[in-house]
Amino acid sequence: MPLACKKHEPRAVLMSSYNIFSFNAIRKSFQLAKGLPFANLLSENDIQKAFDDAECHFAESDTNIFNPAITLWAFLSQMLFTGAARSCDAAVLRIQQLLQSLGKATCVFNSGGYCKARPKINEAVPDSLIHSVADKAERGVNEHWKWNGRKHVYLVDGAEITGPDTIDNQAEYPQPDSQSEGCGFPMMRIVVLTSLITAMVRSVAVGPHSGKETGESALFRKVMKDIPEGSVVVGDRYYCSYFAICQLMQRGVDVVTRLTTKRLEALGNRDTFKRLKNGDLLVTWKRPQRPDWMTPEEYDTMPETLTLRLVEVHVAEKGFRVEHLWVVTTLLDTERDSSESLAELYRKRWNVELDLNAIKTMMGLDILRGKTPHTMRLELLVGLLAYNLVRLLLLNTASQMKVLPRGLSFTSGLLVLSSGFVSVNWMTPEMFDKFVSNQASELSKHRAGHRSGRMEPRVRKRRMKPYPRMQEPRTTLRNKRLDSKNSAIS
Repeated sequence: MPLACKKHEPRAVLMSSYNIFSFNAIRKSFQLAKGLPFANLLSENDIQKAFDDAECHFAESDTNIFNPAITLWAFLSQMLFTGAARSCDAAVLRIQQLLQSLGKATCVFNSGGYCKARPKINEAVPDSLIHSVADKAERGVNEHWKWNGRKHVYLVDGAEITGPDTIDNQAEYPQPDSQSEGCGFPMMRIVVLTSLITAMVRSVAVGPHSGKETGESALFRKVMKDIPEGSVVVGDRYYCSYFAICQLMQRGVDVVTRLTTKRLEALGNRDTFKRLKNGDLLVTWKRPQRPDWMTPEEYDTMPETLTLRLVEVHVAEKGFRVEHLWVVTTLLDTERDSSESLAELYRKRWNVELDLNAIKTMMGLDILRGKTPHTMRLELLVGLLAYNLVRLLLLNTASQMKVLPRGLSFTSGLLVLSSGFVSVNWMTPEMFDKFVSNQASELSKHRAGHRSGRMEPRVRKRRMKPYPRMQEPRTTLRNKRLDSKNSAIS
């Protein structure tokens, strides 16, 4: 977008070149001060490499305000807010404040140029940065944060996200079949892989909510490629699949999941299992028939049998809906991985529900604003990148204050970053380092709530307005009302 200066500001005082605006503003806004334990997880070179690898270059003229650095900075700022503060107008206001603090000519208060620049960001850019930040964080975790000496332990789960009701969005992400045409919203399904230790999103797969090969199992196969060898994946019984376990084992990945009801019924035949000394069971599963999504060549690579370990878990706490369950795992070494540690690990699977709550509710990513499928996906990916960078702040604080990363409040970290997102950029290096140190000290006092044994009824206290649900498109309802009004007049 061409430069447009405010009339009341002397042109001689302001710098008109924007090519020196670097990605360092992103690092500074997310309070990545030098000397922090995980400050090197996101460098200017990392961001530039992501743009270069995706061949994403635009606004290369010195007089273009909305270059990649400013556009990504503003986009990330939107993801830290909800409501009106997430609008493009609010993002442009933050750009104005940033440019003024850096002594540059400010842009006209018009979000048109920014709205045109945002879609130019390739989806591969935030996707690459999400993976890069999460991977580097896992490599540098403290020894006492690990589970049984393992730093790569992942939690997997799926969720649904809706977007604006546009023709393009409905074509790629149709509304559920149960809703009448014109009465629902485009819905996408996502499957996320989060780290048990850092709580960062390692990988995400996106697809339509309904249709062939759109379920969680299909999307999970897409994120498998991002799971490093030697990892452990923890999921609910939806992921207790013979072929999913086989595919993960072929990649050198272990599995901990809950036994399905159908598999549990098979335990009635004592010939199907062997009891170990510690009380666990060793079971052998036979290969099922080839599913439609698998080619005959892939099917032939699947082993004819699987030997797995079953751990019986008793839940003694009052209020839990489940009092007894079986955990199935590929971890057969009872000395390294005891029954108690596996039972506790599966209970930690609940953390992925808290992660999704932070992503959808706290970050406001349950309802996207993009008017096209590309901008919907881009908004989701930039939002997940912002989520990882909030987790990065908590990771630095936890390392400094000698606490667990998941023990710190995500909401508090989000508030800390959003409150100082613009102002930190005009601080001197000394002021900035002192500010970050003080923020870490305060943030360490905001611990996540202790949820052990928590029981809450699944009811709503606040009454919603008693409007009927939309059963017909809005245009049809509007025309009916006009017809009835005209009939009454005549």
